[in-house]
This record gives sequence, structure tokens and C-alpha cells, in this order.
Amino acid sequence: MWRFFLFFSCALLPHLSNASLIQSKWIPVPGGELYCEISGKGQPVILLHGYTLDRRMWDPQFLELAKNYRAIRYDLRGYGKSRAAIDIPYSHPTDLLTLMNTLKLQRAHVIGLSLGASEGVDFLAQYPNRLLSLTVASGGVSPMPSSETATAKLRAERALRRLHQSIVSAEKWKKLGIDTYRRQWLSTLYSVCGPNRDAIWPQVKCMVEAWSGEQRLIAEHRIRVEPPAFIRLLQPGRPHIPVLIIIGGYDKGNTASGLELARLIPNAKCVRLPNAGHLANLECPKKFNQTVEGFLADFSGK
Repeated sequence: MWRFFLFFSCALLPHLSNASLIQSKWIPVPGGELYCEISGKGQPVILLHGYTLDRRMWDPQFLELAKNYRAIRYDLRGYGKSRAAIDIPYSHPTDLLTLMNTLKLQRAHVIGLSLGASEGVDFLAQYPNRLLSLTVASGGVSPMPSSETATAKLRAERALRRLHQSIVSAEKWKKLGIDTYRRQWLSTLYSVCGPNRDAIWPQVKCMVEAWSGEQRLIAEHRIRVEPPAFIRLLQPGRPHIPVLIIIGGYDKGNTASGLELARLIPNAKCVRLPNAGHLANLECPKKFNQTVEGFLADFSGK
């Protein structure tokens, strides 16, 4: 019996050791705090999760990256454990910048999926000097009706229209109920995942059901990048930042935005994971990790 206990304890030891090295932090931002977890040493790698999900979607990557890097994952404003208002003016890239400044990170590798991917691209557009590299999965850049010459008045009008649309949407989902939205969203998400979706679905469903849904229930005052990323990325004199674009073979709806980003950044590396869908990091974690770690190694001396 004691031999079994010793074997069982030794088998668990690496996992317990890794878990004990996870540091939790609260990052002050305007209107509240962001919940953040940190593990490992080395160059910082920051993970940005997808819409309706939270930092836990990075479970297959977080401690793996922590073996060679300072891995950082956090719940974006309005998600997970973070408690920061979304009914005040804010932007996810500005929150990320605040997090980096609070943790005294001059530059970092950033990895984003879906919502995290688009916010990572906006961060690249606004703060390229704060990036070591950017990895974009299941997302990219989408053109917006704007231009460098758009007047302040026109941009303000667009912001008001977005706010009005948010108010109308909130009234709709207050009546229908956030559980109805969750069911519809889970059905949509399931349809853009690949053949491994059933294996990951309990974890995905758990995160979506834990999501408060406040983005659908109240008017959100999220500030968008102006001029938008697709214009900023073409501006001359911008620093060259290594970019990796990961496209899942079953994620048809987001292929165009990933390819558009590749067009705007000709030196970007574009990799397709044929058996992955929208949640590529969960569906094909081994291949996803190999792709990301190989890319990071090229720019970190590993």
C-alpha cells in the first residue's frame, strides 16, 4: 500500500509543483480590476482568450509555455473573475497596456484567439513597440468603414451608432434571457469547430455557462481603434514585428480575416491546422503548441 501511495504521490508531484508556482494578481484598471495568473520565467508571453470564454481556455498551453517563458493569462474586462465595468469608455488594448505597465513589462509576446486575436491585432496597430511578436489564431483584421481622413465628427457619429446598437441589443436580450443567448451561441460555436469538438465540449460549455453575459445585457462603451488596424498597419515607417497567423481548416468564417492580415503583413507566417476549427488551441493542442513554440523559439533564442 505504501508503495502505491509513494508512486501516486510522485506521479502527481510535477503537476502539484507547477500549480504551486502559479501566481495570482489583480491588475487595477479604470472601473475595476482584471484577474491575472502568472507562471514561469523568461520572456513574457501573454494569452488573450476568446469571446464568452475566459483564461481557462488556455489550460493546454499555459503551463507548457511556463516551462520556457513567463506565461501570463488573464480574464479580459467583462469575463471570468475580472471585475471591471464595461459601461464606461474602455478598450481591451488599453487594458493590456495597463497590465504590461503594472507588471513592468516593456515588451511581450502576445497570443490571441478569436476576440483575443482581433484585440491583439488592434494592440499591434496601436503599440507595436511593446510587442516581441504576435500570434493570431482564428481571427485577424476586418475592414471597417473608416479612413485616415475621417473627421472627428464622423468618428463620433459612428461611436454613437455603435452605442445605440448596443442599447437596442441589450433590450432584446433582457427580454429573451441570457440563457437563450448562451444556447444559440453554443450552437454557433459548435458548428465552426472541427472533428475533435465533442471531446472539448464539456470544458467549452462550462466556460460559456459561467460567462455573465453582461456584454449582451447592458450598453457597452467599448472604444474602437481609429484609424482602424487595417489602415494603421499600412502606415510607412512602422517597426517590423514577427506575426504568426493560425487558421483552422474547419473555421471557414474566420479564414478571410486571417488571410487579410497576411496580406497587410507580407512577412507574416501563416499556418493551417487542417483538423482544427475555431477553438484550435483546444481542439488540436499538441499541434497548436508545436506551431507556437517553434515560432517563439525563432525570436527568443530558445
